[in-house]
Amino acid sequence: MARQHMSDIAGKLFPSSFVGSYPRPSWFEYNLRDRDVVAALREEEFAEAYRDGIRAQIGDQEEAGLDILADPHLWYDKHEGFIASFVLYTPSASRAPKPASPQTR
Repeated sequence: MARQHMSDIAGKLFPSSFVGSYPRPSWFEYNLRDRDVVAALREEEFAEAYRDGIRAQIGDQEEAGLDILADPHLWYDKHEGFIASFVLYTPSASRAPKPASPQTR
């Protein structure tokens, strides 16, 4: 398979996007509460809010004229963050041990 460049995908030499988390809508107060996002989407209220949030965030990106839209990150709990959710929900990820206190050194 031939290697594709971003300009092949977006049709521009310098397609625009952004890096980082997009802010959640202020009304989106839903959390996963220790559920997988697929399980949470089975709950109609969560699923409707999730769809509305995605539409709002994607709409903002389109309105801003971005060529490559980014993941709005509504699939993890608000208090976590992408890296924290990776560590919490990935069985093979390990957590660093706490540093020794001065009394135990």
